[in-house]
Amino acid sequence: MSMKHDHFGDILKHLRKDSGFTTQKQLSESSGISQTTLSRIEAGIQKPMPGTLKMLAKYLQTCTYEQLMEKAGYFEGDLSSEDTNSHHMPTTIAEHMHEPYTIAAHHEGEDWTEEELEEIERFKQFVKSKRKQ
Repeated sequence: MSMKHDHFGDILKHLRKDSGFTTQKQLSESSGISQTTLSRIEAGIQKPMPGTLKMLAKYLQTCTYEQLMEKAGYFEGDLSSEDTNSHHMPTTIAEHMHEPYTIAAHHEGEDWTEEELEEIERFKQFVKSKRKQ
C-alpha cells in the first residue's frame, strides 16, 4: 500500500524534529536540500525523489534511506529486517539499493532546475507505470 504524499510529509516533519532540526531551514542548510523542497514535501505537495531521500537519510538519525523509500511509497514491504534483498521488494529496487542513485540529463547550454529534475522523475515513473498496464 503506497503512502500518500501528505502522510509522508507528516513523517518527515516528525523525523526532522526528532533529529534535532527544529526548522526546515536548519535541515536545508545541513543537507543541501532547498528549504522550498522540504516545505513542499512536508506540506504533501510533492513526493520526494529518491536522491532527495538519500541525502536526507544522512541527517535523519532515526531512519535509513531504505525506510524513507518505503515510507514515501516507492515500494512495499517491511524493511526493518536485516535482509535488504527481501522478496517483498521489486527486483529492480533490490538490485539498485546499494548503488548510487543517478539521473543524468543534458541539454546543450542549459542547466536543469531541481523542479525540472523532479518533473523528469515523475514522468519517468509515469512511463514505467504504463508497462504494468
